[in-house]
Amino acid sequence: MRHRIGYRDTGIRCLPGIRCLPGMMAMMALVLPPAAGLCRARSQVYLKVYSKARGARTYFYSGGDISAILNHAMKAAGGKPAVIYLPAGKYPVAATIEIPSGVTIRGSGPRSVLIMATGFRGRQFITNLDHARGNRDIALDSLAIEAQKGADGLKGPDPGLVRFENVAGLTLENLSITADSGLYAVDLAWCVRHAEIRGCRIRNASTGGCVMARNGSPGRPCPSGRIEITGNEVSSGSRDEPIAVFGWMGEIRDVVISGNRVAAAGASFGITAYGAGAPGGTGRLSRAVIRDNTVTGGENGGIAVMDGASFVCLTGNRVSGARGDGIFIDRGGRGLRRPRNIRVLDNVIAAPGRYGIFASGRRVELSGNRIRGCGAAGIFAAAATRIRANAISGCRPAILIAGPAGTPKKPRMPGGKEAR
Repeated sequence: MRHRIGYRDTGIRCLPGIRCLPGMMAMMALVLPPAAGLCRARSQVYLKVYSKARGARTYFYSGGDISAILNHAMKAAGGKPAVIYLPAGKYPVAATIEIPSGVTIRGSGPRSVLIMATGFRGRQFITNLDHARGNRDIALDSLAIEAQKGADGLKGPDPGLVRFENVAGLTLENLSITADSGLYAVDLAWCVRHAEIRGCRIRNASTGGCVMARNGSPGRPCPSGRIEITGNEVSSGSRDEPIAVFGWMGEIRDVVISGNRVAAAGASFGITAYGAGAPGGTGRLSRAVIRDNTVTGGENGGIAVMDGASFVCLTGNRVSGARGDGIFIDRGGRGLRRPRNIRVLDNVIAAPGRYGIFASGRRVELSGNRIRGCGAAGIFAAAATRIRANAISGCRPAILIAGPAGTPKKPRMPGGKEAR
């Protein structure tokens, strides 16, 4: 192993150059300063640890796999609030980084890079420490993460890149993630509450997506909820959606997806929200808001609400260039459930390959949308759909109502292909 861990008790009460304010003495700070910062050596970066009880400690990182020293330093925090600062540099990671409660890993922006090393060992690249009993108040901030080599070689059950389970209080902010994987780059897999993903740039060049929030609910019910995915730039290369929110096997509720720039060329949709996604599934999604996003591309459509999703509002989104429908509201497949209580308000939809809005569900409202340049009808909807004050141009016909209440007939797509 190329890394080594050293330890020195300095006996000082506070780090040089840092003013100790009232209350700071009860806080533990783990600091990995820049080379020009508090501590430096020609071939080493120093990791300082501070606590009221133990004084200041210094750990030495001299290159190679950084996962052992990070995990060791986080364990040394002893469950107290802690911050680890990573200076600019590239840090190979050969084993899973397991973050305990109260810890923030903060870099210096995209120049602080955690890289999945060749021969990586572990089921996840970054995760929380205790999936069974849970963790609280974890954050990743101002870092770059590269998982391009070996990202599909993660071993064991529940593999993931940045994957969290059973966490209350999670913040992922200002991350730059580059992946080449069939897995989602960020996976909130089960029982994640009070989570924020904001200001991140995420690109997955393979078949996986970028951000997924779901609920596996293994063994005991624990709803995921109060999740905000805001102000991110996301791009998927093929198949999986850049942003997907769904119940899976449990319940997910109170989700906000807002202000994101979504590039979905080659992906199935840009943003999806649904229940389980499989016949007989137990997953439930409710109380979601999808607003003010910019979505380009999507093989099947731009934004989709499917399989029993309820109380979902789509408003202020700009959708363009979808090969299928701009906005798609339907069961999503045979044996799945109708979405219900869906409001589609004040969206702008341009140049979809098929319909501007395809709407089939219970208590669906389409109001104030602007739709232009469709391959087929501007709105294709079930008879029970409430439609009012939409501006439609360049679509023939503008509005098409067909089939018995709640069930549009499946027309044929341009070119003779049957609609999904």
